[in-house]
Amino acid sequence: MPNNIDAAFCSSKFNECFVFARGKYVVVNYAPGEKKNQIISGPTNFVDGFPMFAKTPFQYQIDSSFDAGDNVAFFFSRDQCVKTNYSPDSPSAKPRLLQAPTPIRVMFPCLEGTIFENGIDAILRAPNPICVYLFKGDQAGTLVFNSNTIVDIARICDYNTFIPFIGTVFEGGIDAAFNSHVGDEVFIFKGPYYAHYDVKKNQFLNGIIKRISDDWPALQSIL
Repeated sequence: MPNNIDAAFCSSKFNECFVFARGKYVVVNYAPGEKKNQIISGPTNFVDGFPMFAKTPFQYQIDSSFDAGDNVAFFFSRDQCVKTNYSPDSPSAKPRLLQAPTPIRVMFPCLEGTIFENGIDAILRAPNPICVYLFKGDQAGTLVFNSNTIVDIARICDYNTFIPFIGTVFEGGIDAAFNSHVGDEVFIFKGPYYAHYDVKKNQFLNGIIKRISDDWPALQSIL
């Protein structure tokens, strides 16, 4: 599978996640420690599953996203950001934009003048529920999203949380990431590789770094 994963985020249903690549997405059972070979739905075009993205920069590409709670999520595409209200597992819920596509620096003024102003590669929720880790190239930063504050912009491996990344493919950056339903466990992706990681214990889980093609056969249809 030569193509990279663009973005991923966790569904509200246990052990399910959305994975985005090449203008489509699939919902996959990501059961930790097992082969990810069960597609729950998809492949689906972005705008079919997220109609509020039609005729916006998000129609063709999503770089990263994070869930802020209460069915509110932020999505990023290049230097643009949208705030949405979306409950993908509720048939009666109509997805809608809470704030139309706008430059990242406008949605989050604290990011103006930082490396994240023109795009964010991946985002992970931190153990502190009001914070997320932002990733761009080999840099990371901590966004306190409820107070619109960015702190600790540094190389990824200068973070104590990510010291185990030293000498690995993740030292130079992350393509996509999502928080699992279990504690502080996350899944991270870079090129053809992925890892299952605990951001609180600072350790890899279920082995170290593996090939996506070996453990995520469900993604073959979009990669």
